[in-house]
Amino acid sequence: MLVAATADRPLSDHEHASDPDSAPDRTEWANLLRYLRIPLVRRRHVLVITSAIYVPYQFFAGAPVLLSDGADHVELVGTPTGTDGDTSLRAQRIAQEIHAAVRTATTILHS
Repeated sequence: MLVAATADRPLSDHEHASDPDSAPDRTEWANLLRYLRIPLVRRRHVLVITSAIYVPYQFFAGAPVLLSDGADHVELVGTPTGTDGDTSLRAQRIAQEIHAAVRTATTILHS
């Protein structure tokens, strides 16, 4: 199974309008979790493909949910992160993702 990973951003009015079942989902992440919990052919092996910069956060946030929901194996593959553009913005994005991954891992360890 291929899983799409997402962010913790609010869903837009347009997104809610295009998917009426998303009414209780406040964030893109909650919306994805609802889809992951829909019964499908048993998800034993899950492959998540995302940009390399997001792999640590998405592992700590998504793997526990997938494993507790019956997956036997979760693998994350990171595609190359773009290096063009403003280097200070890229450094800021990397720092934000490291912060999010550490915060999420800490939350998991204390729950």
